[in-house]
Amino acid sequence: MGLIKAFFFLPSKKEFLNDFSANEHLQAQAANLWRQLDEISLILLIVTAILSFVPAIYYYMGFCNSPGRHYQPKYWAMFFLGSVVACFFIPLALEYGLIKQQIKGVFDLYACCASNCALYGLIAFLLASFIMCNIGKNNAYKVFKL
Repeated sequence: MGLIKAFFFLPSKKEFLNDFSANEHLQAQAANLWRQLDEISLILLIVTAILSFVPAIYYYMGFCNSPGRHYQPKYWAMFFLGSVVACFFIPLALEYGLIKQQIKGVFDLYACCASNCALYGLIAFLLASFIMCNIGKNNAYKVFKL
């Protein structure tokens, strides 16, 4: 697919495969793992977008319009941090669950990929907050109100 290039925290394919150059069998397994990671990269990005936009939209449209004093910054921060943490751990779990080829010592690779998802989730939540702050009326904490 080629979407693996969007995960800039990852080493290049060549650098990753060089770690296994001493053993031909391991290098073939590593190449297969890289291919599988590339195949699920679209799924990881879609899951990250959902884990970012849905909580932000719910915060602005549902949670803050319910009775109570939900317009405080602490609630926005809780949704923000919850979204970013979920954008790290859920893609990490998906990588372990969807990639059939497991090689010892690839946690760093998966963690780098999940870190990219968390960064993209952070950006997406901030973007969604900016959009939601500037459209419509709600009782939410308007951190990005223009």
